[in-house]
Amino acid sequence: MTVIQLREAKIEYDLRKATGKSRGTIVAVNGWTEDKEMWKGQKGLASTYDLLSFNPRGVGSSSGEIRREVYLDDSAQDMLDLCIKLGIEKPHVLGHSMGALIALKYTKTASDKYYPGSLALVTPVLGNPNDTVASGNFIFTMNGKLNALLNIYIKRKMHRNEWLGADAALEMGLKILGFFGDLAYRIVGVPKDVREEFTKFFANARITGVEPRLSGFFGMRNEGPDIYMDLEEGRILLPQKTLVVVGRQDIIVDCEGVLQIVRSLERRLQREIKTEVMHYSGHFPFSENPHLFNTILREFLDIESSPTNYSTLRI
Repeated sequence: MTVIQLREAKIEYDLRKATGKSRGTIVAVNGWTEDKEMWKGQKGLASTYDLLSFNPRGVGSSSGEIRREVYLDDSAQDMLDLCIKLGIEKPHVLGHSMGALIALKYTKTASDKYYPGSLALVTPVLGNPNDTVASGNFIFTMNGKLNALLNIYIKRKMHRNEWLGADAALEMGLKILGFFGDLAYRIVGVPKDVREEFTKFFANARITGVEPRLSGFFGMRNEGPDIYMDLEEGRILLPQKTLVVVGRQDIIVDCEGVLQIVRSLERRLQREIKTEVMHYSGHFPFSENPHLFNTILREFLDIESSPTNYSTLRI
């Protein structure tokens, strides 16, 4: 574990060097309330890729001013500053859930030298979170509707600057959704690994510091829809090598909703975006089934592709 001073923050990070000849650096971006240890299952990629993971402000030993209105922007800028400081060019960016939004913000921010060599978005929160809550069967749909109602209530509290009330509601929401989500998973009969990762996520979210927890939640619900519009209108340019991974058993982000968004982007871009559906995984496929996830990611990264043509893509 190392802490480095950047322009506006101190960021805690780990950089695992490849055991063999490196084919580049994977920069892994955490999801909401998660820390860099979430990527420990990706050590299997270390034979051919360096792996950089880091904590955003307020998580672990990372520190700096936390600005709720631009939390995702600040996280993306910290990520860019970290890559510049460590000399990581053309990183292979890997973002999970909220981290996928930060990865997209980074893609918009980075200059050509640090623009992603590839982009992998794992169970991303794309668009309005209330439009992508889980569905598919009665149990998942009911849990998703409860999630949507809590989102609306908490967001209303935030917009009224009732932050203590918002955090209290978020704390209660985590308890309720954790209980009903676990119950839904047991009724449906999903694999044990999926249930365990789901339970661990909600337990960790409840002990995360108030500021990063609220700011991340606020960012997903306010910056998230803007990021999607940037994608739709061409202000964020996806690399030629882009992968989206979803879990069929995801009770947090709707698998089919994400795939529909990807198909819409494909029509606009007039090119294919590679997608992988992990049928026996939920919201955390990289830790629920790390061997399969690492195989998918390695095969994706090892495919040669032509470089991004900025002159034709920039608007």
